[in-house]
Amino acid sequence: AFEIVDSTVTDTVVWYDWNFGDGSQHDTVVFPSHHYLSTGTYTITLQVEYSNSCTFSYPNVYNFTVFPEPVADFSWLQESKYFAMNTVVFNDSSSGNIFLYDWMFGDGTTSDEENPIHDFDLVSTYPVTHIVTTPDGCRDTIIKLVEITQKEDIPNAFTPDGDGVNDLFLPGLQLAIYNRWGQLLYEGTDGWDGTYKGDKLTPGTYFYILELKSAKNTINKINGTVTVVVRQ
Repeated sequence: AFEIVDSTVTDTVVWYDWNFGDGSQHDTVVFPSHHYLSTGTYTITLQVEYSNSCTFSYPNVYNFTVFPEPVADFSWLQESKYFAMNTVVFNDSSSGNIFLYDWMFGDGTTSDEENPIHDFDLVSTYPVTHIVTTPDGCRDTIIKLVEITQKEDIPNAFTPDGDGVNDLFLPGLQLAIYNRWGQLLYEGTDGWDGTYKGDKLTPGTYFYILELKSAKNTINKINGTVTVVVRQ
């Protein structure tokens, strides 16, 4: 911002012409603010006209340093829908020379960590604000909506009959399937299709061990049973 400081001014100014020395458009307000795009030495010239029709120019040379601005951004990872959904890992993905990190999670809590882990109390949508600051004091802010959803129950039955509906049990998760004698029938993340070595198994109840990685990077094992159902 610029202003006139001159005790010799005794008449009323009726017109201002600010030249900021960088080739940009002149400004005609009393106290202008100007944004410089690059570092350099700029000659700032102000020409004024007084009510008595006299004009005067105020030349001054200023050395302005323009610092690069950061760009705030972040992503987040929630726990599996079959595990507690309230824990979220936030990952800063801002660009620039970041010095300070500020988070406001939309529930009244804050953090100054680079990649915080936060527990939300309620199922809701939260406006999460992320502010980054460079050592030079330049800042940027981004707000994203983070939806905390309800935990889902693990299915207790599925119908691997090839109709394209409910043909796989828990695809995308680390899963092991056993029969009642403890024989391993399936292990992997593609989802169990109710077969063993390519052969369809007898409808009935089987045992599973499901490994879920929490947002805090711990492994939780869940044991249960699933029934293979064949539609008549």
